[in-house]
Amino acid sequence: MAADDDLEIILGICDKCSEYVPFIRVKEDPGRVYKCLTCKTKHKQYVNGKVVFNFLEDPWIIKK
Repeated sequence: MAADDDLEIILGICDKCSEYVPFIRVKEDPGRVYKCLTCKTKHKQYVNGKVVFNFLEDPWIIKK
């Protein structure tokens, strides 16, 4: 589990740009929102666990 000031990065396939890219968690937005680092599209993880991009690996958490 990541602390609030940690950086969370996950790899997946973006539905908008169709690329295998890193996503960074946007902590300023409510809920679990991830931003594609290629096209900058924001994707939200819903309560049921569904995410609008395809997770391919476990998240990386970079501690400050």
